Amino acid sequence: GGEEEEEGVGDFFGLPGSGAPVFVGVGGMQMLPRRVLSDCKARVRGGERVDYVAKRLGDEKLEIFGVAGNAAFHDTSEADASKVASGLLGAFDGVLLTDASSSFSGWHRASAGAGVPYAVAARVRKRVRVPLFSAMVAFDAPLRDAIPFAALTVKTKDSPLWFASRSQSKPGMPAAAAECWVLVSTPKWAVEEIGREPMQDAGGAFKPQTDDYLQSVPGPALLVAFTLAVAPYLEAAGVEMPTARYLQAQRWGSAMPAPARAAGRDEHGYSAATTTEVLGVRYESGMPPLLPLSEETPARTVSQVTRTRTCSSDTLVASQDNAERDFVALDARCIFYAGDFCSRRPPGFEAAALSGLEAAAHISRVLCQEHPAPGQNAATPESSRETD
Repeated sequence: GGEEEEEGVGDFFGLPGSGAPVFVGVGGMQMLPRRVLSDCKARVRGGERVDYVAKRLGDEKLEIFGVAGNAAFHDTSEADASKVASGLLGAFDGVLLTDASSSFSGWHRASAGAGVPYAVAARVRKRVRVPLFSAMVAFDAPLRDAIPFAALTVKTKDSPLWFASRSQSKPGMPAAAAECWVLVSTPKWAVEEIGREPMQDAGGAFKPQTDDYLQSVPGPALLVAFTLAVAPYLEAAGVEMPTARYLQAQRWGSAMPAPARAAGRDEHGYSAATTTEVLGVRYESGMPPLLPLSEETPARTVSQVTRTRTCSSDTLVASQDNAERDFVALDARCIFYAGDFCSRRPPGFEAAALSGLEAAAHISRVLCQEHPAPGQNAATPESSRETD
């Protein structure tokens, strides 16, 4: 919306300008990983947060220490979270990290601490972060008859709002009496807001996001911006803006990585023009390109992952060289990192999923060499241990 556009403001993952098909998980994007976990019979332990990882004395097992319950959540006050001591959560053959904030040196609630070697954490820790605020709003009357689309990208200069979508337009979403919209801020506004209300206090301790703050600043700001964006359509239809009956905002301090080696950015996503540092953390305030730019940022696909037979079972093995990996591996310690913060692809769901696919192939191969199936010989340390 709006005729005055800010230089650098772009579509939201290609919407609406690319014209390419848009894929949405039926019942929400969270259903995709849920189905994968269900199919592979993985055991999911919710409500636990890892504090650090340590090698157990006497064998090669990695012990994970952390907390469970309310102390594990990001929005629990530091006063309450600090009352719960870390305990042993389990011992494992290997550890795969996926949360970008686990790479922090210690101040963040999600930090995995000194147990994560610098060789593993550095690549993720150095990656420039794109922060976002989002909000879910429910109106007491529908907008769908007055607004001729299910989603919109706002390009009005200085608007806090980047993208908005009507939740009920997505497949598999249940009907409801209220019409719900998801609002997403621009990175520029998010960086400015984090500068005003940092994620750390003066002493460097983590500051959880509180409802008092989220419901008084980011939430109302995004709602006002959405109201201004749709006002011309409502006026043309002779419809008044309905009342918001529910509003819940959220801060994504590390929503996604800044694209690497794109639009003048370096291998970490840093741009001298648009990267801002707040309390030692680098944030991207520009509107980064989120789709491959022809040959400038080619994306590998699942078709470039070949199927081979190892450990008496079919295992996916990535075909690219170590330097091109979209994950981080410290095989000597069986500690790995995956996700779009490790990937050289344009950030987003696809980058995270393909990074996980390649990491799984590598981990399977490493663990199979460490624990061969009956009738197979174990690989020597020299042949099985690589450090990336």
